[in-house]
Amino acid sequence: MNQVVRAIFVVSIVSVSACGSAPPPPLPAAEEAALRSDQRGREAFRRGDMKEALASYDDALRLYSSIENGQGAATELLNIATVQYQLGQRALALQALDQLLTARSATTPEALKAEAAYRRAVFDFDAGDSANAAQWLERAQGLCPAGNCELAGRMLNLKARMVLARKQLDAAENDAKRALELNRRRNDPIEEANSLRILADIAAHRGQHAQAVTAYEQALALDKQAAAPGKIALDLLGAGRSLAAAGKTKEAAEYAERALRVAESIGDERGQQEAKALLNSRSR
Repeated sequence: MNQVVRAIFVVSIVSVSACGSAPPPPLPAAEEAALRSDQRGREAFRRGDMKEALASYDDALRLYSSIENGQGAATELLNIATVQYQLGQRALALQALDQLLTARSATTPEALKAEAAYRRAVFDFDAGDSANAAQWLERAQGLCPAGNCELAGRMLNLKARMVLARKQLDAAENDAKRALELNRRRNDPIEEANSLRILADIAAHRGQHAQAVTAYEQALALDKQAAAPGKIALDLLGAGRSLAAAGKTKEAAEYAERALRVAESIGDERGQQEAKALLNSRSR
């Protein structure tokens, strides 16, 4: 997985929630059972047991489908797609998203269809299919009127990443700054950190190493507050690379060692490889 996908899984599991402050009436047995399965799935996901998470989400989907609960079924399809992608089952993950996107149930919220289109864009971008990713991102934006939805900041971050991949630094910076402002206004520290990391990457591409380190450090502070180890490792690696490029070998090694410890603690093999590569490059 590339940096975009490694970051989004921190917040990719969603749950069914009820609106209103009044005590809810007793739920039907099937819906109670579905909520319990969903809870088991989220707990398994948090501890990294993807097979148990998938089984629990599958059970919740079956139960929600049996009572034609469109919102519940859509939520579980999103969760199933996330877990399947984590397990390397890309075709099955896309199939789950397509099932949600083609659902004709009147109870399937447009916001969840927008989420599915957004994730499809992320998955395609991760696979190197930028053209298809752009089409799916455009579809997600179309389901988010005037950019006024919970996905708006995340979509801008993804757009910035896609533009940055084409080396269009000024355009990427413009999108990332807009995303940063939006995510701060929405009080979304996780996406705020993503925006800062994109801006840090842009600064690094320009050779503005001190500016890059500052932005990585700002993202790091937010990711620590969110207790997001995968993203903490990305922040530390980014800062370490910028310090190395600036000739600050000792400081770079310290950041690489910190990134290695974090990556080891969560079994992030890609992060471990990158941290070791940075350490090895400094020892030559």
